[in-house]
Amino acid sequence: MMKYDLKATTSPTTIRKHRFLTGVIIVLLGAFQSCIFEDMEPCVQYDLTLKIVDSNGLQLPSETVDSIHLFLFDKKGYVRMVSTGRSNDFTIGYLKEEALTLIAWGNLKKDSLLVPELSRGQLPEEVIITLRQLEAFAVNPTDLFYARYTVTLGQDEALIGKATSLTHGVETSDLRAAKASVDTLTLSLERIVASLTITGQYMDRRFGTDTAGYHFVVYSPRDALSFMGTLAGDTARYAPATTMNTAGQLVTPAIRVLPTPVDGALTVALFRGDSLLYTTSLDSRGEPLRAVAGKQIDILLDFRYSYVKVSVDVVPWGEVRQDTEL
Repeated sequence: MMKYDLKATTSPTTIRKHRFLTGVIIVLLGAFQSCIFEDMEPCVQYDLTLKIVDSNGLQLPSETVDSIHLFLFDKKGYVRMVSTGRSNDFTIGYLKEEALTLIAWGNLKKDSLLVPELSRGQLPEEVIITLRQLEAFAVNPTDLFYARYTVTLGQDEALIGKATSLTHGVETSDLRAAKASVDTLTLSLERIVASLTITGQYMDRRFGTDTAGYHFVVYSPRDALSFMGTLAGDTARYAPATTMNTAGQLVTPAIRVLPTPVDGALTVALFRGDSLLYTTSLDSRGEPLRAVAGKQIDILLDFRYSYVKVSVDVVPWGEVRQDTEL
């Protein structure tokens, strides 16, 4: 088992063109059968469409997400979950006077995430999704998307939710008129994970010509997300695959990670075997290394100088670096 002790640190509009399937999924909540079989006056119907968008609000191709899970909460907590497969249209029947929170996850997969079974009445802030572990390291999360909408009676300001800088696809809809029987909602799911690459160059000028066993470890402040879309948990350690390219650079592929909290930073460490050679949480301008949801960060470590030059580029998702400095 390798040792990774950082105490040895040496330096610091609804668009419907891309429907997944035709048809509508009808969600009828059994606890409120009066909305189905009896007096419809106290009930409201929501025609709900789900969209997958990028960090700029532009709709993404349908194949970006292959499953959506929609969780319904009322003022008492969790009501039920609907797994949509690839359908993105719903009709939901519910009581008019009830505030309703809809939480949607795209690509919520248990191969990389520990997803708990929810209990009736459980509050969304109590539900935590955690990264799975493989040996000593976190499994890279799936390409995870998220939205949270709270639907309220328009006059009930106390029920309006507030978005934070760590939540994505979060809105409050005050769509219900006093006698409305049908409302139309569009939930825009945004990517809630980040992506990063690391490149190291000129390591031979500082650490010698032995390149065997070089690898990076990335330390992130959090390893979990709550159903409110906020970061939770403890430190995550990622071990991206590394290769030495023909230019003599140590490179990683783009890996998905959870975003960095506003008051935190990533730590990037370079190892040779079990030996820690270098670590930093700052770029050369003194700014913390941060992974941003929906964006890719490219980190370049240049060891040719008397100091280590740490450069960071924030680029659109999936962009391939073409102009590495040599």
